[in-house]
Amino acid sequence: MALCKLTRLLPAGATIYINPAHVIAVDTSNGHTVIVTTGTGKSGPEHFAVMETLDHAAEALDLAALE
Repeated sequence: MALCKLTRLLPAGATIYINPAHVIAVDTSNGHTVIVTTGTGKSGPEHFAVMETLDHAAEALDLAALE
């Protein structure tokens, strides 16, 4: 399984590892990059605000998907 290491906005500076196969969108909201992943059960999609720029996060996810 490929994982992409990103930095969460909250809690500030916490590391998050995201499986790029589960990402359905990379967007910005309120000036922050948001990763949207598939949800499980009734929870629906999960949203993770990260500190990386939109372009950097998308590139990092693309590179991880190639591994």
